Amino acid sequence: MALKRTFKAFVVARSSVFGSAKRYFLMQTESSRIIVLILWVYFMRLPTN
Repeated sequence: MALKRTFKAFVVARSSVFGSAKRYFLMQTESSRIIVLILWVYFMRLPTN
């Protein structure tokens, strides 16, 4: 099924995005870490509002 393949590709892409975001987060300085953390909290709270 094309839909299942698309979903699998989406999951793989999402996990790779999260992996690179984590690597980027670990490489950053303290000030940009705080900015990323604020954005992360904002986006995590977005669906519940």
